[in-house]
Amino acid sequence: MELTSNRFFGIEIECKGLSMAEAATAITNAGIPCVVQGYNHHATSTWKIVPDGSVYSGFEVVSPKLHGSEGLEQVRKVAETLVRSGARIERDCGFHVHVDASGLNALTLYNIVKRYAAFETEIDAFMPPSRRGANNNYCRQSSYFLRELTMPEANSEIRTLLRRLSQDDRYYKVNLMAYLRHGTVEFRHHSGTVSANKMIPWIIFCVNFVETSIVRVLSTPTQPTTPAPTSTANDFPPPAWLANYRSNSVERKFYLLARALWGSSRWSPVSSERLAEVLGCPVSGVSSYLSRFREAHPDYNIVARRGRGYYLDIFGEAVREQFLRFVGFPREMSWEIATPAVVDAGRTYTVIQPEERGMFHGLSQDVISYFQERATELSER
Repeated sequence: MELTSNRFFGIEIECKGLSMAEAATAITNAGIPCVVQGYNHHATSTWKIVPDGSVYSGFEVVSPKLHGSEGLEQVRKVAETLVRSGARIERDCGFHVHVDASGLNALTLYNIVKRYAAFETEIDAFMPPSRRGANNNYCRQSSYFLRELTMPEANSEIRTLLRRLSQDDRYYKVNLMAYLRHGTVEFRHHSGTVSANKMIPWIIFCVNFVETSIVRVLSTPTQPTTPAPTSTANDFPPPAWLANYRSNSVERKFYLLARALWGSSRWSPVSSERLAEVLGCPVSGVSSYLSRFREAHPDYNIVARRGRGYYLDIFGEAVREQFLRFVGFPREMSWEIATPAVVDAGRTYTVIQPEERGMFHGLSQDVISYFQERATELSER
């Protein structure tokens, strides 16, 4: 298994079964310098062993910054040394991976949590029951964490995204609070292990997950231009399915609502007045139609921006394609992945979202096979 990204990573191995001094000596004798320290969060240039209050009679083996194949080889040597020295894990142990967040923006960090929440049930299948769902207070569900976050603007600072969080908010499967202390995104989902064969695929998965979640923000000076014409749902005839419904049916209202919302975004919401005009109802009636639409089409997520209107926030390639067919786009039309530009202080910010190709996109087949086999093995226990 290879790590093709050069992004730095670090690991924390929670274990027990020997003393901290014995573990440090064994790792150093294996050719990897390692020191024992008191509890701290300081980055070091060597491996270190520190106490861990969450692990009964245990400790934490913490790596320095690592990267690439050389980093994975160090992980393998340390893990094998721990096993030979008698290290073991119990249910209260975890294995944490930190991925360097250098060069990432607030939208990317938000997207990492959003994507992880979307795939969390599938990722849970790689983990023992004690790490699934809401079963562990030290790695809580990402969907809960997502509720604590507000989707950032294109030019938002990361600290603005995290300003409302507390130290307790680090105990999620994806921990963004690690950015404030270490400049990293921490993945806390994995159960404790001293097996290199389990550590390495998970490290590769976490680094790759960050890489495939990157949202690009292009910033250019604002210049008056004539926008190029773009296709909208109104450029195409209504879909064939609509012929089955009366002109005043609620299904037709849903169709008109969806058409009106197409192309909207957080930065360009559709006003209640515009939706009322499209639906042929008073402004006070818009919320009722939106509630009924959400019940009928829960995958087509409509988000309210208080005082500004509504916009679409649809996640997942299959759902996006389904929505395009719903509003009448021809099959050759693809989802526009660049959101509307944001103009601020004389600059234009264009946000380019990565195309969603699944949680395994970018991974080699041997890594994918490992996780598939792991899920099968755990399901048979």
